[in-house]
Amino acid sequence: MISDPDSFLDEFAEAGSDSFLVHWEGNNNLHRTVQRIRALGKGVGVVINPATPAANTRGDSPGS
Repeated sequence: MISDPDSFLDEFAEAGSDSFLVHWEGNNNLHRTVQRIRALGKGVGVVINPATPAANTRGDSPGS
């Protein structure tokens, strides 16, 4: 998991990545990140740490 995945999206896309998996817990604005990946024409998935209670994921980003 990396912090601030948005700062790496263009570089990985240019390197040939077809899809991205982003951690729910490591992202301050998950909706923005998902939309940015889609705008790049790439596939996107969201992963959740097994220790994170599912009830905590009701919003679109941590703390919501």
